[in-house]
Amino acid sequence: SPVEPEAGKQTLLTIALTDDKNQPLTGLEISHERLIHFIVVSEDLAEFQHIHIEDFGGITEEMKKTGVFTLPVKFPKAGRYAIAAGYLHGTHEGVARGVVNVSGEQKTVTLKKDLSREKRFNDLLVTLSTGSGVVKSGESTNFEYVVKDLKGSPVGDLESYLSAPMHLAIWSFDQEYFLHTHGEVPGYGHTVPQGATFGPYINAHIVFPWPGLYKVFAEFSRGGKVYETDFTVEVKPGAMDASMMTQGGHSH
Repeated sequence: SPVEPEAGKQTLLTIALTDDKNQPLTGLEISHERLIHFIVVSEDLAEFQHIHIEDFGGITEEMKKTGVFTLPVKFPKAGRYAIAAGYLHGTHEGVARGVVNVSGEQKTVTLKKDLSREKRFNDLLVTLSTGSGVVKSGESTNFEYVVKDLKGSPVGDLESYLSAPMHLAIWSFDQEYFLHTHGEVPGYGHTVPQGATFGPYINAHIVFPWPGLYKVFAEFSRGGKVYETDFTVEVKPGAMDASMMTQGGHSH
């Protein structure tokens, strides 16, 4: 609401969750300090938001009872946006997906293939390495993030962000594939208690489903400030893809 959102103006986004009997889905559980994690990206993958209802006033009992959840969103520019809402219900990690078209001054959509592996994000330098450097679909790849200050010195005072060393949101360039996962650090794994510090290394193990280009957004915290990073990854065909193509199958 409004049905046709305008760029730069607040929009109320509503998601209704139901079970297999079309009844309100109740009994959602807190996952990484939040009930639902909303990830919003623009069509060109240049705009990214990781937001929560709790950031804007909190979850009401009515929301929990009806399975209908609302939060405000401001889309920075016109165009098509993909939205993913991740939640935990029992042992099931669900994801609701949707698309919103935002009105305003339209510009040509350009996806940038920037494969650089070291970037500056505010006052930090972040390097991403992927083992041998070749990422293949269907195979687990170790992503290692190294965080340094602008002088090149390793940073060792990173801290928990929503109970994790790092939150990662991965979108394929065609926005057909989405994954929300978490980083890990020695001694803590995927969950870091409040007050603990670590760094400069954060690792994540990721399996890409098919070849192509992906944007990997990753967030971590230092000094109470959340840093948002983004890297583009090119995924080559793995052994399974080669086998499928030999047998007349197809890949994306």
